[in-house]
Amino acid sequence: LTLAFGLIMCGFWVGFSDLWILIGLAGYATTFCIGMFVFKPTADRMAGMIAKDGVTPAALAQGQRILSAARLDYSVMLVIIADMVLKPTLNDVTIL
Repeated sequence: LTLAFGLIMCGFWVGFSDLWILIGLAGYATTFCIGMFVFKPTADRMAGMIAKDGVTPAALAQGQRILSAARLDYSVMLVIIADMVLKPTLNDVTIL
């Protein structure tokens, strides 16, 4: 819902040509892909392992994989937040 209203506002207000909007959309797409292609399959695999064998070193390794991906995801979210606050353009070399 938030993404939909954001896209509507950008369409009517400033358009999609500003660099900070493009960085934000790229960050959103990255976070979405991490969730769909890393978190969900790994969590499903780990849940199956735990249901079948209980907590094993293999299940814990899957949990570590999720935590590693979460660190990357948090970093992307921090970049998105900084992007929304600073609103860089191509002329802002020091911010980029």
